[in-house]
Amino acid sequence: MKENVKTWNSKVEDGFPCAHHRQKRFFTAEGVEWGQIHQEYEKAMKAKGATVMGYSRWLQYMHFFFPEISLVRPKEDE
Repeated sequence: MKENVKTWNSKVEDGFPCAHHRQKRFFTAEGVEWGQIHQEYEKAMKAKGATVMGYSRWLQYMHFFFPEISLVRPKEDE
């Protein structure tokens, strides 16, 4: 799973640094959902012949190991 996340460098961008929070990383494409990302992970693992985690366990691990990765940026005030 961690190796698969390393391949996302072109898909995520850094947020604004903040002194009292971990710097967030956001997906650049709009409309991305965790289910779509899990499907990509599943395809990559099957291509390698590795064991695939189920969606719920994978999502738990994603939030535990990579809490800085978010799907969308927070909305800005107008």
